[in-house]
Amino acid sequence: MTGDIASVLGETEKIRVYDLNYLDCSKGQYVSYLKWRGYHVEALYYNALEKTSTLYDEFFVKKKERWQFDEEGFQESDWPLIGVVQNTRYAESFREVEDEIIRRLQNCTIVFLSVDTYYLHTRPHVYGKHHEPHSLALIGRKDGDWLVLDERSSHLLVYAYTHEAICRAFDSPYGLKQVTCFEPSPTQGPPQVSTEGIISRYKTWLAGFEDDLSLYELIIQWMEESKDGALQEGLLRSISAAFTLLNGSRDKFAAFTAYMGFDPAIPRMLADCARTADSLRNSVNRAILSGKLPASSIIDKCSLLREQEREMIDTLKERGTR
Repeated sequence: MTGDIASVLGETEKIRVYDLNYLDCSKGQYVSYLKWRGYHVEALYYNALEKTSTLYDEFFVKKKERWQFDEEGFQESDWPLIGVVQNTRYAESFREVEDEIIRRLQNCTIVFLSVDTYYLHTRPHVYGKHHEPHSLALIGRKDGDWLVLDERSSHLLVYAYTHEAICRAFDSPYGLKQVTCFEPSPTQGPPQVSTEGIISRYKTWLAGFEDDLSLYELIIQWMEESKDGALQEGLLRSISAAFTLLNGSRDKFAAFTAYMGFDPAIPRMLADCARTADSLRNSVNRAILSGKLPASSIIDKCSLLREQEREMIDTLKERGTR
């Protein structure tokens, strides 16, 4: 095993997976790792309140899966605001970056790889079946194998992959061919948040935020039209994806407002929205499995969520500053 990675391996059970209802797998792993390292990632959710019009476009017009949603937050320019720098490199093959990866691992720096799930035996639902981009965290080597972290349930767990498997997963055209790592900002010691910089970006975002909440009207209309039958499964899956993202978005924006010390009513309202969205997501998922659609119940909950969101947005516009 290279370098001091053994110290990381001894702590892996503490690396909890965060925010997969909102972030994709790569950003979810970044956040989980940086939270474990003591960085205040909550401060970077300053624009996590996604517009319902955006969700309509992503899930119902473009027909994207939940994990394909490209949130605005956590861009490369955001990370220095919490005291860390993201370094991402593109490479055609794993062999191009292997020596650099080994050097970083020897310095106890975790390295994130974009890979193709088709070659990942630890993801049995897609292994050898589907080509999809994914992220793995390389943490060391042992007996010629690469040791990686990947999410399983609520934690990042350690798995071993052969060198050949890692090369094939990285070199596949279905991955993004990127290598990413994080290092402390050169000018900082312990992790610190640039509160002034965060608030400046938040205010710019808030000034441009508007949402007519028309997605809720559409879902209510679809449910009213389905009372004597059932909606197509594809549409139900899009509705489920939208409510999943809504739950994660409101939950993470609530964490931001609480961390930054906003009026306590705001994170409470956001938490209420997140809970209602989660309840709706569960109702839709049960309908997908059972074939029985509780249209009236979904209409009632969706009407409630629409009113909760309207009140929350009005309050945010009026009192959502520090």
